[in-house]
Amino acid sequence: MFVDFHRGFGAREVTEEECAGRKLSRRVAVEVNDVHSLLDFVGAGLGVAVVPRPIARKRPNQVRAVPLTGASAYTWQVWVALPAGRPTSPPATALLRQAQLGG
Repeated sequence: MFVDFHRGFGAREVTEEECAGRKLSRRVAVEVNDVHSLLDFVGAGLGVAVVPRPIARKRPNQVRAVPLTGASAYTWQVWVALPAGRPTSPPATALLRQAQLGG
């Protein structure tokens, strides 16, 4: 059984695509809204979760990280959220400039 995010979360979609590509069926026993709850449920033995390595290592006394061999390399699209209807602040402008130039 799996612990996973609710449908529509990017991480859930990545896991579903990976499992479908491997022709694995899975049952999600617990759905959560945040990574801390996900790790708590996994640590309590209520299921397993597919997460990036840095997430799995957040709770080394509760959760053990095991690599998923042969996993597809997913590229995440990252967006910057800015206030609507306001000019972009100088720090946000600097961030966007650096991001577009690759750092």
